[in-house]
Amino acid sequence: MTMSATQSQKTVISQLKPFSPERFDACMNYLMREYDRNLDQHDITKIHVMSDFFHVLETGKQMIGGNLSPWKHGPVLVEGYKRIRSLGHRYDEAGPTHLGKIRVLMKSGRRYLYDAYGAIDDEDFSAAEVESLHRAWSTIMPLTFKEREEFFHGNGYMGRVWNEAKSRGQQAIDWSELIDAYDTQQGEDHTQSKLMIEAWRSDG
Repeated sequence: MTMSATQSQKTVISQLKPFSPERFDACMNYLMREYDRNLDQHDITKIHVMSDFFHVLETGKQMIGGNLSPWKHGPVLVEGYKRIRSLGHRYDEAGPTHLGKIRVLMKSGRRYLYDAYGAIDDEDFSAAEVESLHRAWSTIMPLTFKEREEFFHGNGYMGRVWNEAKSRGQQAIDWSELIDAYDTQQGEDHTQSKLMIEAWRSDG
């Protein structure tokens, strides 16, 4: 459980599970093999956010884990970003290399292109995890860079919560606030997931 900031005496719950580098690698490996497509650092960072969001939305739990923060260019799960950047830095120093189940194929300017490395067991994924990964892919990958900026910075559920956290000077984004914003926009009800998060808050 992460206690990252308080706002009106309310603990902001930005992490429901410690970051798992093994799960991070496996999820990105799975998607790159499933869709037969390489990803860059921007793709991976945004897919991580949306995969965990959809999993939290339906189960009240993160799939990969990490602290959700309102960075300048949108919500970021910090530990995942640092992992993928560290792999890029290793490429700069030593050329093509891998870290766990992900490798860097090439670099163009400031853009690194990543690929799946080695095999994983697809049966290690639950049905909820598979659904969350595919929802994340279908949400992010069809968008242009400018469309992604609008999605994460604009008036939709993700952009609204990011802007509110930034305006309050918070260093973290609360998962319950994201679910509230999503349910308001989509006309859905994920009360059970929010109750699970509130239990974390109470325990903190």
